[in-house]
Amino acid sequence: MKMKHILIELFLDDDVDLKQDLEQGTKLKDLIDSSEGCTIVEHEIAYAGRNGFVHGVEDCIGFGGEMDIDSNVENASEKKEFLASSWEKICKEKIDEAYEEYMDLKSKYLKEN
Repeated sequence: MKMKHILIELFLDDDVDLKQDLEQGTKLKDLIDSSEGCTIVEHEIAYAGRNGFVHGVEDCIGFGGEMDIDSNVENASEKKEFLASSWEKICKEKIDEAYEEYMDLKSKYLKEN
């Protein structure tokens, strides 16, 4: 058996309390079935807290919006592919940096406390 992580975006009614649903053990399939729809999130980096929940827009960023390029730019597809690939490299480097920083902090903290 192998483990895989996947980021999905659920489209929910405003009155849905996703945090409460997750804390009560609602299954992913049930969340998807009760949503207005969902999509797989591509080219995104996120911090998922308790229950795998990304709490707010400040906890994630994806390759889109202002990061994307105008489709009318010459060779847009090739340029977008290059930029998305560069974004992936940057994200992976930042994840490694965060891990190393945390491990240093953990080691120092445990020695001092």
